[in-house]
Amino acid sequence: MDLSEYRLRDIEEILILFRQDEEGFHAFYKEVEKLLNTLKTNESLYIPDVCEEDSYMYFVKCVGFYIREEAKYLKETAARIEFSIDYSRITRCLTHP
Repeated sequence: MDLSEYRLRDIEEILILFRQDEEGFHAFYKEVEKLLNTLKTNESLYIPDVCEEDSYMYFVKCVGFYIREEAKYLKETAARIEFSIDYSRITRCLTHP
């Protein structure tokens, strides 16, 4: 399943979604964040298994935002979240500089 059409291209996309429904979007993001925080190194999630179809766009954009924010705080050698090429799977994996 190709979910790449939902990838986060610009941070403004998150701000637009947030402004449309601040409480609802914040609650959704917190659930995504909680799920990603529990993902261990080399574990992955297939997005259609953990998200309803009508929420794919929000889920993928939230993961994209999480990845950007997480990168600010992680050490260079820390495991980080990555998307598969088609954005249908997320994995926490080690990256080597």
